[in-house]
Amino acid sequence: REYEARLSGRQGVRYVEVDALGRIVGDFAPQPAVPPVPGADVYLNIDLELQEWIASVFPAGHRGAVAVVEPGTGHVLALYSAPAYDPNEFVGGVEPARWR
Repeated sequence: REYEARLSGRQGVRYVEVDALGRIVGDFAPQPAVPPVPGADVYLNIDLELQEWIASVFPAGHRGAVAVVEPGTGHVLALYSAPAYDPNEFVGGVEPARWR
């Protein structure tokens, strides 16, 4: 949600004149077209090779997390968590019995 407005851009609008059957017969002159505006790009700091290396050396069956942050900039270079989970499971809430 944080970047949704930045990424989504804006749709354009074209005003047209149509006949009785709904076929476009031309542009509607009094209203100029509004061109679409593309969304902005977002660049990530995640280092894919580092991320994959952490996953490959993390002991199988162990629980834990790894966060690699560049001290000077605060850029997150890698995040790893085991066991993995589906964050979509939390959307509707979690039953207390399952939480434990």
